[in-house]
Amino acid sequence: MTIPPCQSTQHKEKVHADPSFFSSSSHLPTPPFPIYHPEILGMTTPQPADSSEATFGHTRVGQPRKRPLSNREGFCPVKECSRNFRHRLNPRQAIWQHLAHYLNPPCTGFPISPFRRAHAEMHEQMKAELANNRLSENEKKERQKQSKKKWVEKNTEKRALSLKKSNLRKKAKRELKKEGKELTEQAVEELVEKWHAAETEK
Repeated sequence: MTIPPCQSTQHKEKVHADPSFFSSSSHLPTPPFPIYHPEILGMTTPQPADSSEATFGHTRVGQPRKRPLSNREGFCPVKECSRNFRHRLNPRQAIWQHLAHYLNPPCTGFPISPFRRAHAEMHEQMKAELANNRLSENEKKERQKQSKKKWVEKNTEKRALSLKKSNLRKKAKRELKKEGKELTEQAVEELVEKWHAAETEK
């Protein structure tokens, strides 16, 4: 059967006038498994790390930093390298590990490059500085003594209460031994709190 020219033209115009006929999902093959958007599955596209400086008191990944870094702190001290470790939680430790990496001997037959030698020398220099700054046992004891003295001066009431409870604990231990009871921490603390409360009420 031959289609009249007018009907053929109408059919073509209808097809061209409705392009959604080809874009409709009903004409596409159905996949064998459901397709979900990554956001629905809780997945996100990894974003590149921000090259800007870390905010005050935090690293670039958002972890809290103990103290703010100075202008040059966090960079490799070797002038030819200057690798940035400011984004690390402990930049000083990261630099130490970075320098120690170059202490490993290169492959046999290859000469040591000036770049590697500079890192090894800087590692030895930092090691010597740490040894010089390390306190002796007497200096540590003196510093602890001064620190304890300052704490006592600022916390006289806490110090007095601590000494009082320490004496009550000694008394409680003697009392429990005298009565032949089991000497446990709980029993000692119960007597200490009992005697302390009685003295406070007076």
